[in-house]
Amino acid sequence: MLRSACRKEIAEPQGTDLLLAQGLVLLAFTLPLVIFPASTDFYTVPKTLLLHVVILLGVLRTVGPGGKTQIPFTSLSLPLFAMLGVGLLSLLGAIFPWAGVEAAWRLWNGILLYHLAALAFAAPQARRWFVRAVGLSILPVAAYGVAQVMGLDFLRLAARQVPVSSLGNTGFAAEYLVAALPIALALAVKQDRWSWAFSSALLLGVSHLWLTQSRAGWLGAALGGGILLLTPASPLKNELARARLRRLALAGLLLTVVAGLTMPGLGPASVARLGSIVDPGDPTARVRLLIWRSALDLIGQHPLLGVGLGNFEFAYPEVRSVEEWRLSRRDVVDDAHNEYVHLTAETGLLGLAAFLWFLGRAARSARKVLGTPEGREEALPLVAGLAGLLLYAGFGFPFKDPTSGAYWWMFLGYLSALGMRQGESAGRAIPVKWARVAAVPHCALATLLVFGSFLADLHVRRMQVLIRQGAEAAAAAEYRAALQSYVPLAWTHRLRSLVHDDHRMYPLLAAEYERRLRSRPNDAWLLSELGGLYGMLGRLDEAARVLRLAIALRPGLAPAHENLGSALLLSGDVQGALAELDVAARLDPKNGRPRYKLAVALYHAGKKAEAEEQFRLARTLDPALPEFLRQGSGEKSPLIQ
Repeated sequence: MLRSACRKEIAEPQGTDLLLAQGLVLLAFTLPLVIFPASTDFYTVPKTLLLHVVILLGVLRTVGPGGKTQIPFTSLSLPLFAMLGVGLLSLLGAIFPWAGVEAAWRLWNGILLYHLAALAFAAPQARRWFVRAVGLSILPVAAYGVAQVMGLDFLRLAARQVPVSSLGNTGFAAEYLVAALPIALALAVKQDRWSWAFSSALLLGVSHLWLTQSRAGWLGAALGGGILLLTPASPLKNELARARLRRLALAGLLLTVVAGLTMPGLGPASVARLGSIVDPGDPTARVRLLIWRSALDLIGQHPLLGVGLGNFEFAYPEVRSVEEWRLSRRDVVDDAHNEYVHLTAETGLLGLAAFLWFLGRAARSARKVLGTPEGREEALPLVAGLAGLLLYAGFGFPFKDPTSGAYWWMFLGYLSALGMRQGESAGRAIPVKWARVAAVPHCALATLLVFGSFLADLHVRRMQVLIRQGAEAAAAAEYRAALQSYVPLAWTHRLRSLVHDDHRMYPLLAAEYERRLRSRPNDAWLLSELGGLYGMLGRLDEAARVLRLAIALRPGLAPAHENLGSALLLSGDVQGALAELDVAARLDPKNGRPRYKLAVALYHAGKKAEAEEQFRLARTLDPALPEFLRQGSGEKSPLIQ
């Protein structure tokens, strides 16, 4: 529908390209929706592939033999190339330069997407269909997110009733909605035959954002909506727009009442969630504060050029606090959860200066565009979306997400195209011959970094399936095939596995628990946790001693029995493990993990029929538990530890 409409209405004025404009319009609509279950991350991987393929085709379109246009060199070009240059310079001291090359590639593609958008959106019709595509994409995305909360989920996610939609994460869904909702709001109040669709998209999108329980998303959307509603001379302040806004507000109120009746706990939970933003005792807020503090330590150690572009996750373990590791329970922290802190940690103060230069230029360009009534009507919704993303970036990483990141670059290109159409100087165009020279290494890297990594990901996905089935030899063959598709996987896999294990934290946390026990020697929960850590560290005799003490203090503490059963099983005492795990399963009947371990112990005891029965019960309670029996045989999977 969108493609035929583009063909019908987009004329090809001088300075733009019909096919390129159509490609970006279709990208804006399809990128939030595309998924591919055969990949390891079937949300992010296919979106990244689609995004880079469109960029590659756009580059080939503009520099190919039939290319008739020149890529504009805008007021943002120099700061963007400065950011890329500082990023590459930061790799001189990086722990893992290859990860920096991949990160630099993502930034390079973002810069290309921005310039392609500035070229394509010179046509007024292209700009109109682009914003329509962004607004309409909310309909299927938000409808699916709301349906998930109602229990309708055709993807059969392990996390039930979580409104991730086709984005894969509630945070990613919120980032996307923060960028897109201001556009839907502006289109919903216009006198247009499509206004009913944009009104529906707006109401569904706001409902979806509410259900994500994303505090940063709420703040970002509120900022974007506030800019649209409160800016002097906003196009939403005419009488027609006000009348439509009143109707939308009434419809939103009715939806709120319906949601309150069908989900009575949603309102109080949302109020509590919003209030936790300023509560440093809230666990999620506390984790962010601890990550920021550790990231600031990294900046203090590497102030000028940082730890290297793309190397945050490899440097972070050296400054990670035990408290953050214990609270977050994550094996690895790959982002500072603040784009500005993250950028400074990776590229230092020089990278931050380049980014601020870029933001200053972008703000000046937006101010010029908003200085005219025509520019304000077109540009204000995009400026609202960009401002919402900038606010969200203080708590998350919207520029790394393929969807919200692509919207960021295309929105900026749209504003630059609008500014050039209104007389803002674009400087000189980038000569086609220079662009053709740059296209050669770009195409070569795309083959390796985009297509190679995608093919390797398919092999890795197959390898994961085979491991769950216990087919170790076939899984190893799949991994070797992945290495042939993407050679750097050998380096990334080895180094990332070291970081993801993060064994450094286990003895540190054990020492912390030992310190606390000196003042609270009869704390059964601390003893149980310490015993579990001793088991992870292989100190099985100490684990059994500490866990028996915890059980003596609190016989009904299920985790202590579970940890003791695991330690006894690892030390070879199968009968003792059976007794303890059976107690743990009876004390915590709704938890599938003790039953899963009981099934393993029963298998070791030779009771295969009982093991399979307990395994089925465990998987019923927790479908995310891995399989441990081969199909058609009784051999043990390597997943059992």
